[in-house]
Amino acid sequence: MTGLRVHADDLSGAAEVAALLGATALRLSGPGPRGDGLTVLDLDTRVLPEAAAEARAREALTVDGEVFLTKIDSLLRGNVAAHVRALDPARHPVVFAPALPAAGRTVADGVALVNGRPLSALPAWASGPAPASIADALGNLPVRLAGPTTVTRDVVEPGAVTVYDTATDEDLDHLIEATWDIPGIRYVGAGGLAAALARHRTTTQPESTRPGGASRSAGAEPAHQSADEAPRPVLFVVGTTEPTALDQLDQLASSVDTTHVTIPTDDLAPTPYVDAVAASLRARRGTTLRVTGSGVAGDTVAATLAAVTAEVVASGIEQPDLVLTGGHTARVVLDALGISRLTVLGEVHHGAVLLAAPDGRRIVTRPGSFGDRTSFAAIHAALRSPLSRKVPAS
Repeated sequence: MTGLRVHADDLSGAAEVAALLGATALRLSGPGPRGDGLTVLDLDTRVLPEAAAEARAREALTVDGEVFLTKIDSLLRGNVAAHVRALDPARHPVVFAPALPAAGRTVADGVALVNGRPLSALPAWASGPAPASIADALGNLPVRLAGPTTVTRDVVEPGAVTVYDTATDEDLDHLIEATWDIPGIRYVGAGGLAAALARHRTTTQPESTRPGGASRSAGAEPAHQSADEAPRPVLFVVGTTEPTALDQLDQLASSVDTTHVTIPTDDLAPTPYVDAVAASLRARRGTTLRVTGSGVAGDTVAATLAAVTAEVVASGIEQPDLVLTGGHTARVVLDALGISRLTVLGEVHHGAVLLAAPDGRRIVTRPGSFGDRTSFAAIHAALRSPLSRKVPAS
């Protein structure tokens, strides 16, 4: 296979995979080009109703041609079964490998684990029953189990979804080596599988013929200097409810002059908070924006954060760089700002992807559950670095 196409169920996951695979661009809408190359598209299906998610995934297949990798959540949140159904495993070989070993996320006997614990033990599944197994997450779809010692071309065939046990990155490498050239193969997985695909491409395709390019860190030396060299003020839009985010905010405040703007769930009208955010950005302070409290749907939280951000951007202040945590929040914010295509510049750390918008501002997206307590401080430092103002040659 020379072309590589990725459809992701949320924006932060799409950016994560784009950086791992060395993509130069990330699309938020439209089918993307056909033919050889690397296309990464955010389908924004994570929080859709299940039927709507499946319909969107099927439509993307019809418009875009065959999907090589469908990126889903390694914790199996969202419309996982809908995406797999859209791939038509009755007619096509489908491998399901959601492990992310670098983050302690593995699969054993068809059960997803995090540091050896079941998904039901995680805060991420506190609001609803976690699937007891991957077969449970896939509903009525037939599955077959395989692992590093049993996966072969004969095992991976239409009729059932092949669920792949994974303990290490080497297990994922073995999966790709064993299945890469199966006609019509369709992979479903997370960042661990994308990284294995990237390693395989690096070792099997000359760089001059490889779709995309090598994955870049945010500190890698790009080709030329942007006209906009001065760092902009930074606005953190925190859409995640992960407990680690509070530690990350505290660590940011300990290293950067920071204003925290919080919106209580009993007062979600955006306008009263615009002035506080704008004033902090004018003073070039690190500025964070989040909703606190409970009992409000994630869609409402994301819409509120997006409305405040859009009003701040429209207020005439110097346009801030943005740090967007939580894939759905990131997408809603960028939709509100009319941004549908991003240039991929590199990673600050795994999952925290540095992007450039068409207007020159820098945007970092990151899944809510990623990063240690220094994540926000590291992202802020990267955005303040002159290297973040450089862009690849066009």
